[in-house]
Amino acid sequence: MKSDEVHFNAHRIFNPRSIFKIDSIDKKMELIRFDWVDDDGNLHIKSNIENVGDNVKYGCGIYTFKKKLNLKY
Repeated sequence: MKSDEVHFNAHRIFNPRSIFKIDSIDKKMELIRFDWVDDDGNLHIKSNIENVGDNVKYGCGIYTFKKKLNLKY
């Protein structure tokens, strides 16, 4: 997938790397694991986000984050 999209007011599709453009995620959270399901329904466990190809249309990313320590609000 190349970019983020909205499909007829219902489905939101995001590039797997887009979540890191959100300041609160980037500054306060640390990705500790990324799993994803490809278009064929295969589960990829402990994968690298860079392994998700641009040709995935219906996949699903599963992000596991950990709050960064020593944060000041």
